[in-house]
Amino acid sequence: MALEEKISLSNLGLYRLEGFVGRQHSLDTLKKWLREYPVIAITGTSGVGKSTLATALAVQEAMRFEEGILWIGATGDELFHFYDIVRDIEDVLATGITNQPKDTWTLRMLQRLYGYHRLLIIDEFSRPDDDAIDNLVSAISSIGPGGHGTFILIGRTLPQPILDLVGEAHLHLTGMWLDDVAEWITKHREQYPLAPTDAEALHRITAGHPLLLKIVAHIWHTEWLDTLRRRLKTAAPAENTPYDAIHITLETALEALHAENPQALQLAVLASQASGGIAARALHQLYWRHIGAGDPLLDVAQLLVKSGVMAYNPLKNRYIIHPLVRQFLAKQYFSQLSISRQKQFNLAFTGYYVTQGHRYNTMPPQQWRFVDDDWGNVRKAFNMLVDGLEESLGVTIEQGLITLETASFPDLPPQIDETLMLIRDYALSLRGYLQYRHPPEAMRWLSAGIIASRHLTDRRSEALLGLSLASVAYFLEDFSVSYHWYRRALPYFKEKRDVPHVIEITKSLGVILRAMENPDDALMMYRQALQLAESARDTANQAALATLIGSLWYHRQNYAKALKWYQQALALDEASGDMAWQGALHNNIGLAVENLGNYEQALEEYRKAETLHRAANNSAGLSTTFGNLGACYYALNQPHRALECYSRDLEIREQLGNWLDMAAILHNMGHVALELDDLSAADDYFTRSRDLYLQFGQNDLATEEQILLDTIHDRRARRG
Repeated sequence: MALEEKISLSNLGLYRLEGFVGRQHSLDTLKKWLREYPVIAITGTSGVGKSTLATALAVQEAMRFEEGILWIGATGDELFHFYDIVRDIEDVLATGITNQPKDTWTLRMLQRLYGYHRLLIIDEFSRPDDDAIDNLVSAISSIGPGGHGTFILIGRTLPQPILDLVGEAHLHLTGMWLDDVAEWITKHREQYPLAPTDAEALHRITAGHPLLLKIVAHIWHTEWLDTLRRRLKTAAPAENTPYDAIHITLETALEALHAENPQALQLAVLASQASGGIAARALHQLYWRHIGAGDPLLDVAQLLVKSGVMAYNPLKNRYIIHPLVRQFLAKQYFSQLSISRQKQFNLAFTGYYVTQGHRYNTMPPQQWRFVDDDWGNVRKAFNMLVDGLEESLGVTIEQGLITLETASFPDLPPQIDETLMLIRDYALSLRGYLQYRHPPEAMRWLSAGIIASRHLTDRRSEALLGLSLASVAYFLEDFSVSYHWYRRALPYFKEKRDVPHVIEITKSLGVILRAMENPDDALMMYRQALQLAESARDTANQAALATLIGSLWYHRQNYAKALKWYQQALALDEASGDMAWQGALHNNIGLAVENLGNYEQALEEYRKAETLHRAANNSAGLSTTFGNLGACYYALNQPHRALECYSRDLEIREQLGNWLDMAAILHNMGHVALELDDLSAADDYFTRSRDLYLQFGQNDLATEEQILLDTIHDRRARRG
């Protein structure tokens, strides 16, 4: 049965299993641990087969993780960020986590794992930043035995907090056994001229290191094998560590590759600059173009795969260089190219991948996973450009942005205009991505784009990027910076009579002012935006602004004014056909009239909301509606009906995997059970709520539940 038939969600790189043999003892150990621990670790030298072993394990255990197997790795040439984990979860599970407040990412990630039969494989976790370590430890600690979500962590080494968490479920992988090498020879006898009798010699030279098997097998019947043996033999004993042996083997094999086909080595050297692999199309359009004429590219690419320098993923039509080989090529070969040659290729690299960045503008966020394979290259290219701009400025990008309006801002030489145009184009093409996904570099990249646009006297780009910077700053809760950049962009759009942008900016200023706890000025901004929307006959924005004004009055407990504005929003929106949004408005109206004491009308509004959310197949909206109905029935002293609504709400939240929401619903159900004097049911609800809060680290809320449980136990004791 194919993997895609076993599990519904997976991004495993099955190409790793091409030629996989042996490791049965390690697989048996890891299978046992998967059933006993929420996290296991695999460490070992680079190229020893950790990732391949984890892939084989995931495939063999796929039936246990039918709700998803996710492979997560760092992108670009940066440290491993917690963002890398969240981003890959977003791609596979379409969770929308990165568009939610950053301080909720860990809990939201955990809610996508806890209670689900899902496996997360986190590869090359050797160089994480502190945030990644802390959040991952928190998530793993919260799952615990029986939580279903499981982690496999891979790295040459792993941070001590991770190792402390893993405990004995830690496999340090070494080279393959002699019998496994013999099996490997048999499996590859059509590709490499080895006989079963060569197994002992191949094992001795490679120490059973899987990465080296193809590399050494490719030179087996050449003079380069004798060269390799001589170099390994004459290496100083003190230096002849496993890494040095790998170093010597790679050096010899690449010299042999150069002798066999110089273009193949040249292509491998340029390909070492890629991050996350190379699409076959990019291999032709970017990397091969810088080599020149010669053998057909396909022949050269196949030679690189056969020689072990590259791997090929047929499912995605991508070529991958193992990190160890990539780093060796970059350090020993690419860095030795002339400075002008490096600059020439780097400029071509950054110019090519800006076209990949543009693809994010052509599709909605739900489809970004189809272009995200090149995110590592896009990220590396943009960082490369921004680093170059920073060097030209002589100050950091952040400092450069601060001095943008001052006479002390440095002039830039005209020869970097091409770099500035690329920076501007990257920032523009990634605006939507940065505002929705919020990678760690978002503020720095947008700031660089603004600086580049200013130097290019491109006022429109500067204004658009200022809006994006304001949006990201708002997400980071840096409201003063957000307010500044919205205000700074506004005059340009007013000057251009770009009414839609002026409406959006004015509305956003109101949102920020409300977040800064300045409701009077927020209301003034909302009204200005509403007047503009009315003049432009923009009913969608009129409805949105009426809702915002109603929400502001609701927050100020002026429910009559809130009701008026909610009803106005509904009247404006009725023609849109957006049933989920109209359902939300009926919920808002219900809350307002409920707070005005009109419970029957509130019930009527909630029932209208229920109908609309059902028609829109909007589970989250339906859950909110049942919660509102439950509270309303409770206020009407109809506890049985309240309990029924809360139960339906609980069922939906369980299907959605919103465990903390479930805890809150169980808390409400506990109070209803107390009202019915059903102490056993109340005990059950509060216990389940407490345990969920504890599971997710919400200790204060868990303490409140425990106080209620103690009260129930005391009441039972008094009754004898």
